Amino acid sequence: MRTNIIHKIKLSNLLVLFTLIALTWACESDDDFSAEGETRMFTPGEISVQSYEDRAELTWDASLFTSGIQEIYTAQVAEDSLFTTPSEIVVEKQTDTSGVIFTDQELEVRQQYYVRVKVAALADRPESKWSVSRGFSIRGVQKLYPVLSPSILATSVKVNWEITAGVTEFKLQEYTQDETDPTAEKVLVGDPFSIEISDDEAQNGSKVIENLDPDTKYNIDLYKGPVSIGYRSFKTKEESDYAAILTPADDIVTIVNNSQDGDVIGLEPGVYETGGSSFFIDGKTIVIESISNDPNDTKINFKEFTLNNSGAGITLRGLELDGTDAGALYLINLTSGNGNGDTAAFTDVFIDNCKIHDVATSAFRANRGSDGAYSMNTFNIDYSTFYDFAPGNYAFLHAEELVVNEVNLSNSTFYRTGDLFIRYRKEVSASPVFNINYCTINSIGFADNYTLLDVNDVQFSFNFKNNILANIPRPGGTAREDLIRMSNATSSASFTFNNFFNLTNGDVDDPQPVTIPEQSFITQENIFNVDLGWDDSTTDFTLPSDSELQNASSTGGAIGDPKWWF
Repeated sequence: MRTNIIHKIKLSNLLVLFTLIALTWACESDDDFSAEGETRMFTPGEISVQSYEDRAELTWDASLFTSGIQEIYTAQVAEDSLFTTPSEIVVEKQTDTSGVIFTDQELEVRQQYYVRVKVAALADRPESKWSVSRGFSIRGVQKLYPVLSPSILATSVKVNWEITAGVTEFKLQEYTQDETDPTAEKVLVGDPFSIEISDDEAQNGSKVIENLDPDTKYNIDLYKGPVSIGYRSFKTKEESDYAAILTPADDIVTIVNNSQDGDVIGLEPGVYETGGSSFFIDGKTIVIESISNDPNDTKINFKEFTLNNSGAGITLRGLELDGTDAGALYLINLTSGNGNGDTAAFTDVFIDNCKIHDVATSAFRANRGSDGAYSMNTFNIDYSTFYDFAPGNYAFLHAEELVVNEVNLSNSTFYRTGDLFIRYRKEVSASPVFNINYCTINSIGFADNYTLLDVNDVQFSFNFKNNILANIPRPGGTAREDLIRMSNATSSASFTFNNFFNLTNGDVDDPQPVTIPEQSFITQENIFNVDLGWDDSTTDFTLPSDSELQNASSTGGAIGDPKWWF
């Protein structure tokens, strides 16, 4: 019994000893005590930051035991969280309250900073240690519109902004970034440089910046005095190596048809006549582009671009393609030898920044060969406008019987484009993927079809995202009440972040809505039904600046073709 008591006493003494040691160590290491034992002012508490467009407001818990004392705080800002070099302090303020405000007149917007705060010495109490914040920045305003691909050339870029009084200059900064790693940090290259804004440019809210380096990434800031009021990034394009540069006086059909595989043919501004002849691209892949990359100044009155036999493919860029005079039936028509009986492996088709109109049948016909005899990796439309395709028996994209991996339509506008939009009813590919993203589609459907997509029982993947679809059917036409036909349970269709309005079956007496069919493999979410007032005659699809659709996309921005966002 006595032995147990002795052990208990020893254990309690040991606990007391450990406690005293711990308290002694804590007091000796506490930031609020000096080495000599004088009690420092207590370090300010945790710093909170609230960021706004034009300022950052910082507050902190007051130093302990300062009630009734007029304590003075010093707040210093730097880009280095360790505050390694005193000379790199950006700004310093003193305040007698537990908070401070830094404005866009003092700090660069969108630049990450850190603030540290201490309490000044008081009487015989030395100043406190520093309390350091997490990173913060002033958000800044965004007056600079997105820099879209058609505005970017190899050595120049056209930028547009919300007209704002007092804009003075742009500042550009070259940078590099690993494009294979979406989390990679930007690495700045060299020094930023300034480009002044003239009075005329300021009034128009638009400027062309020249003498840039090809294939180079830039940050660009719009300034109003010392404050950035807009920020974007862009990458200039590679310089084209032209095999030939044509003028409207040249025989464009003969030169294109006799070109070599890999040729890039540049067109000077003007109107090019084809004399009713088709372009015949036989077993080769070529590029035809305007020198200006502007479809408003370079036009071809075309009949057809025929891609014939394996290896045929084409890129059309920066062109207006008008089928009126030549009576165009198709834009792209796939053919092969022996009366289309030969198997053909086509290369890709790219239609970029083009304006294409007045075609009688289809933008893309791919069904001349036998089932599965024709193949292509991808068919792509980007930053383009298609309109006035006559309603008929063919779809706008008539891709049946083509073995294709992907069809991608993005950042484009389609209005009055034929009857149904896409038809693919033959099981020839291993689940092809069709993607439509950031597009504006108005006034389609005519002859009682599944207006947007008809794949019947083919295994198929369809993604329809960030789009606006309006006005089904075209005047005088009818449409099925299912927007798409897809019956294979191994298929998938996804409709997300879209706006639909005025979609009916066209019955004059008893119009019924056209809707997405309810199937387990068809999903829809974040669907809007905002009536924008468009009809069959609408050609300007600009979104109202206060429309809820300006913030309706999967990324929090606008939906539909970007050219109509501003």
